[in-house]
Amino acid sequence: MNEQPKKRDALALALLVGSGMALLLSLLGFGVALLFAAVAMLIGNPDAAQSSWTLSVLLFSLALLTAPGTYLAWRSKRPETHAHGTKLPRGIVVLVFIFPAILAAGAGASSLPGLGWTLPILHVFASAIPVLLGVALVIQRGAPITAIRAWGSFESGLWFSPLLALVLELLLAIPLLILLFLGSADVLNTPELLQGLSQTRGVPDTYLFEQLNAFLSKPWVLIGIFGYLSIAVPLIEEAAKSAALWFTARRHMTLSLAFISGAIAGGGYGLFEAFFLAQPGPDWISLMIARAGASIMHMFAAGLTGLGIGYIVLNRRYARGISMYLAAVALHGIWNLAALGIGLIGLTEVVDSPVISSANSMVISVGSGIILLLMSAGALYGLWRLPHALRRDQSGTGVSDVPSGDSTAAA
Repeated sequence: MNEQPKKRDALALALLVGSGMALLLSLLGFGVALLFAAVAMLIGNPDAAQSSWTLSVLLFSLALLTAPGTYLAWRSKRPETHAHGTKLPRGIVVLVFIFPAILAAGAGASSLPGLGWTLPILHVFASAIPVLLGVALVIQRGAPITAIRAWGSFESGLWFSPLLALVLELLLAIPLLILLFLGSADVLNTPELLQGLSQTRGVPDTYLFEQLNAFLSKPWVLIGIFGYLSIAVPLIEEAAKSAALWFTARRHMTLSLAFISGAIAGGGYGLFEAFFLAQPGPDWISLMIARAGASIMHMFAAGLTGLGIGYIVLNRRYARGISMYLAAVALHGIWNLAALGIGLIGLTEVVDSPVISSANSMVISVGSGIILLLMSAGALYGLWRLPHALRRDQSGTGVSDVPSGDSTAAA
């Protein structure tokens, strides 16, 4: 007797609709950007053509990364689709050695005429390799995870979380910037600055740095900027990265799977940032090294938040869950402060009388770089160590790590 097809699960349907829309939008954007690139080449504007080509490559890459989740969600109601462990090959660690090769290839392509078109492609690989390495670590070391849960977590971090965080951060940043500018009217040449920004040629970098230096001469401005970047932004982003996990936490979840799902969502978020916050250019190699560390940090911090959600939903341990979230926020805040410290050195190189002296700026910059390196190594170790420890602890208590039922129930 033939079985009736299973009804599509609500979460699988949400994934299908969300990822399907994201897939269509990214493909549409890819086509438009590619058309603009072709037109720019025909009218003899190579800079515009390169920018459009870069955007088209990034959007096409987003489409490729979105397609698996759409496909899995579409198949989720078929009876033969059952839960299974998703394991990546252990040989994936060779990515550690491929990453420098990609960076070297990017340096060579940027210096050789006619190879500039390869830079966006190399940028995609340089952005994706650290995330893939992190995902490989948590999947290899942690509990078996269904393909639909893994891809659903990744795509929520790739699409939903950045949009949610951007909206919330803008809602907070706009009134904050207005207050800061109004309070700094006595040191800023605001009319000239706005006039320059409205012109096609823009404002010279030297003038922008001078205005920034004057802006930072106000102590309360520094407090506002540091507070926004080290407290408000981490609070928003760490909540946004694992927001989708609240909807799946009761679906055959364990603490190990909660950490893994959060980490994979953080990987999607880090990949989105790496795609669009760092573009091929003179400082591309250093930017991509920094983005690699940032992606690993995003994954570990989001894993901690996911673990906190697991403690709250599964064990009703609210204090433990909130402490995990606050730990993730603290890590993110320290990372942002250190990254801002490295950026201070640019101010001293351009402005004649910087607020922070050249000597102090160098000390801050070097110290910040050391902090970022240590945090990246610590986050990578955490991705390797914590999933295995959680899985071992749950095995000792008789809690199964393997989801039961079909893939829709485990999603």
